[in-house]
Amino acid sequence: MTTISPSLAQLFEDAQDLHQAGRLADAKARYERILAADPRHGPTLHMVGLMAYQVGQHDLAVDLLTRAAPRDPGSAALHSNLGLALRAVGRIEDAAASFRRALALKPDVAETHSNLGNALLEQGKVDAAAAAFARAVALNPNLAAAQANLGDALWAQGKLEEAEACHLKALALNPGDADTFKSLALLALGRGDAATAMQRLREAVLRDDSPRSHRIFADIVQGLTWDEDDDAIRALLTRAIAEAWSRPAIFAGTAHGLIRTRLAAGGRIQDDLLLRALLRAVPNSDVELERKLTAARRALLLAGGAADDFAVALAQQCFINEYVWGIAADEAAQIAHLKAKPSPSAAELVALACYLPLGSLTAAQLADAPAALLTQQRDEPAEERALAEAMPVLTPIDDAVSQAVRAMYEENPYPRWARLQEPITPVRLGQFLGSRFPFAAIAQKVVPEKPDVLVAGCGTGQYALELAREFAVGDVLAVDLSRASLGHAARKAREAGVTSVAFGQADILQIGTLGRSFGVIECSGVLHHMADPFAGWRALLGCLKPGGIMLAAFYSATARTAIARTRDWIKQAGFAATPDGIRAVRAQLMQNDAAGALRNILTSPDFCTTSACRDLLFHVQEHNLELEEIAAFLDANGLTFIGMEVSETTRSAYRARFPDDPGGGSLANWSHFERENPDTFAAMYQFWVQKK
Repeated sequence: MTTISPSLAQLFEDAQDLHQAGRLADAKARYERILAADPRHGPTLHMVGLMAYQVGQHDLAVDLLTRAAPRDPGSAALHSNLGLALRAVGRIEDAAASFRRALALKPDVAETHSNLGNALLEQGKVDAAAAAFARAVALNPNLAAAQANLGDALWAQGKLEEAEACHLKALALNPGDADTFKSLALLALGRGDAATAMQRLREAVLRDDSPRSHRIFADIVQGLTWDEDDDAIRALLTRAIAEAWSRPAIFAGTAHGLIRTRLAAGGRIQDDLLLRALLRAVPNSDVELERKLTAARRALLLAGGAADDFAVALAQQCFINEYVWGIAADEAAQIAHLKAKPSPSAAELVALACYLPLGSLTAAQLADAPAALLTQQRDEPAEERALAEAMPVLTPIDDAVSQAVRAMYEENPYPRWARLQEPITPVRLGQFLGSRFPFAAIAQKVVPEKPDVLVAGCGTGQYALELAREFAVGDVLAVDLSRASLGHAARKAREAGVTSVAFGQADILQIGTLGRSFGVIECSGVLHHMADPFAGWRALLGCLKPGGIMLAAFYSATARTAIARTRDWIKQAGFAATPDGIRAVRAQLMQNDAAGALRNILTSPDFCTTSACRDLLFHVQEHNLELEEIAAFLDANGLTFIGMEVSETTRSAYRARFPDDPGGGSLANWSHFERENPDTFAAMYQFWVQKK
């Protein structure tokens, strides 16, 4: 160990006291004075490196701690802290080696055994990780993190009862830990106990009402059906939707069950606050509720309208779903009557807003319109049109299929959405992937700290804006064929205050002409609408840096069998891809005995708006793929599969089916899983890959 003069030794002691007291700026100033006198002083390099780690400067921490190690080789704490920094930058194998060096020097530190277990778990060495966690617990049974980590390892080994016991011990030691509640909720779901799972989620939010707990609540509720009328759960879901804890659609399935249950017990549709929150936030995707809502809308119109909170929420819903609900002849006549009025009342304007955007009326007619409806239906669309007209053109669009797809999305920008989920503290992509796919072989050391990102086919911008707010990334370029879609995206960026995303019109086939390369590319739900999906994929890979990460998504041929049958029926019947044609198709499919087996199309969330229904049933170009085709492309193009983006309930079911592959890293296994559960990828296959 290096030594310094007595005066500097006192300075070092003072700096440590300040460091421990949390006065980091004052401590850092003193450490820097020591390094100015002796740049190689190991303990000071150690402390400055630890400080860098504590404030999230992980690359700097690795550099400083690596420099300190040979100057202070006997410090177990130094090697342990270096392990933490190495793990934070994705150097998992090196991190494990550092933890082992620390334990060789000081073998009875429970925290170090627990940290070694985390590194081993991320390497897929489940049994060794479980042993490390067990040693940590033996050394310190009151270490909550070690109990929770042991629970995770036992879970990965399929020892579910032992895993739950460990997590319950962890919760007793640290009652406010949201991650422990999440694990306990998932374990309850795994044994079919939805009530306990929901109660644990509620407790998590009550004890830690933070964006992190909110997102955990959303992750698990996404796959949870609930048919009991519970006031506490209702209040929680109403908050989650109104405050956008995640995408509001995430909560819709669970909310629908609660709403249907109360209505069946005699509740009035106008009085349901949970329903009202849904109406304002997301297109209704429940057919039974649609029937009740269209009946309420009809009654409202024929009674001369109303301007109460429910009526306004209903009008907002109709704009969000792009007026996809059917219209009877007497409704059409009343609409025409009200439109002809030079000065409709506020109640009449709300009724009209349930059938057409108020922006289609004259300024004189809108004198008494509610402000919320004017903003939504007149002002925001006008802003979007102006932004679309000013959108830069980045590449030519010469391909015939690209031109046809562009024309479709100019008419029907997709998807329409109302609210961006609340932001969380941004994380590094490598850290996110390591947490989400702890067993995947990710070369994280080549994932830059703040990579430039390309969102290829951004549509109306929802994912591009979420990515920019939730990940530590550099510049984000979001491109799409449709200027109308880009106008919506740009307006939502302004609304959310996101300035790090640049939008532009471009064709993926011409993306190489930009002369740029990216560390991350996101392309979800786009390539299967090209003449040759794999040609588009290869074009994007040409812009992806070596070691770069890509999130891709494709339609599943297995999951879309019913959709393919429905599209064939539509062609044979001659329905047009117009709003009237779409409404007519929906009416046919919603009749009790119409189209036979085709009725299961009603379960698709894309059935519930005009643009989404056109995308679902009338698209001008579409390919459906099998996982075997995707696996072959990955092998042929030097791509490493990282993992599938699926709900927590699906991930738990997969682990139970394939306990030898807890990380879900086998596409062959996923193919077997899909054959056994054909609706698994009803939305899309969505997965992460890395370029070698």
